[in-house]
Formats: sequence, C-alpha cells, structure tokens
Amino acid sequence: MSIMNTESLDPDRTGPALTGGVQLASDNASPAGFIGPTLGRVLVYRGDAMPRAIRSGDAVYVGDVLESEIAGAVNVTVVGMTTLSVSTSGRIQVVQSRETD
Repeated sequence: MSIMNTESLDPDRTGPALTGGVQLASDNASPAGFIGPTLGRVLVYRGDAMPRAIRSGDAVYVGDVLESEIAGAVNVTVVGMTTLSVSTSGRIQVVQSRETD
C-alpha cells in the first residue's frame, strides 16, 4: 500500500510543492506503483531533476510528484492494486510505500 498527498494546482505555482519531509527513492528502490491510462500531458518531478512527461506503464517511486496539466489526467496503480486518479490540473506525491504480503 502506498500513501499519497493530493492537492489542486495553483495556476501561478510551478514545480513540486509537496516535498516536505519525504525521503526520496534511491537508485535501486522498488517502485511504489505504476502509471495507468493517461490523458493529455502528465509530468513527474523526481528529486532535483527537471520534470519529464510520463507514459502508461512507467514506474513511480517514493518522493515523486505527479502533475497533470489543464487537459491532463492520470491513473496510478500502487502496490496492493489500489488505483488513484489525478484529474485535470491535479497533483499527487508519493510519500510512503510498503510491501504487501
């Protein structure tokens, strides 16, 4: 199961604002989930790297911030098979992940 933070986007704000207190995934970390169907443009902010577009099937890790643009939306299937949806101009951050039995 993964725990996520969500919030609506402020159109005047850019970048991942939801990073406080989250330990970022290491290079060999297991994914916390995977990107499902997407609509429009969805970006991932990972660590200090520049945002990049994500596609269906891409992995998401603890510390990632996903952001959908005005015409974008995405489903994220997290460990444990829970599906979360990020709608138009939405933002979600992966803050915790744990293995399931």
